[in-house]
Amino acid sequence: MTKHVAIIDMGSNTFHLLIRGIDASGEGFDLFSKQVHVQMAEGGLQTGEILESAYYRGIKCLKEFKELIDELSVDHILAFGTSVFRDANNAPDFLEEGTKILENDIEVVSGEREAKLIWKGVMNAWKPNSKPYLILDIGGGSIELIHGSKNKIQHCKSFPLGGLRLFEAFHKSDPIGRVETNELQNYLNYHLEPAKKMVEKLKPRTLIGAAGSFQTLSKMEHVSIKNQPFPEFSSCNNIALENFYDLANLIKRSTRAETYEIPGVDDFRVPLMPVSVILIETILGFGNFSEMAYSDYSMKEGMFFDYVERTF
Repeated sequence: MTKHVAIIDMGSNTFHLLIRGIDASGEGFDLFSKQVHVQMAEGGLQTGEILESAYYRGIKCLKEFKELIDELSVDHILAFGTSVFRDANNAPDFLEEGTKILENDIEVVSGEREAKLIWKGVMNAWKPNSKPYLILDIGGGSIELIHGSKNKIQHCKSFPLGGLRLFEAFHKSDPIGRVETNELQNYLNYHLEPAKKMVEKLKPRTLIGAAGSFQTLSKMEHVSIKNQPFPEFSSCNNIALENFYDLANLIKRSTRAETYEIPGVDDFRVPLMPVSVILIETILGFGNFSEMAYSDYSMKEGMFFDYVERTF
């Protein structure tokens, strides 16, 4: 008998709904997916509060998700919140209201659990070779770094350095200025010192980007450089390092209006792309990476596979 499972990933910038079916053998297949640019942490990362406007957008989104879940006869809901729900003083109020809407508990995942779920998702999309690798997930409020070798985690850590957080702190001019870029790089180098030491110790050769900004970069590479359609149904793609640096330079020197016109760029990701590519460049500078890949699977898929492992 097939079961329908809904996974709700409540991120600091985007809410995701993924509905997957599971057959009797435990095999999963996609039924429906939707993402909404909620910006839960907008303007609140410095104050430690979810702003009223963001609070309203989040509640409205959960109501829409619940209507879709009911229409598709979902048997089980897995709902979880990340960085903003770990940090905001009024997050418990939102979670209480959200729980009533979904008629289901909402888990606030720790940074470490978030990293492990991301790893589980990526490992089901990207088949590791013998080289050590580093997985990077750029959220709105935090980033997760996972060092691994084959099918094993060597080290994982969450840092409060998400794209929205960096954007609000550093991106003041349009396009982003040299002084802002230098200040951001210095800030990242200081706060990512533990990550730098781990990269120097474990020597990963492949950087794997989990969804988000990396999906946009992969789309840009296919459309703008390769002159090919983006493979929508591929769970993993390589991104040539030289192409990444070309795209990063293009993004950094472009105004926001110009970035909207770049083929392959998702509109809702435009504001955070400059700080995201600077973050990626900084991490690449920590080691001797020989390749980059993009995984379409991330935390929400990891949550699904974790559920399947526990249930079947």
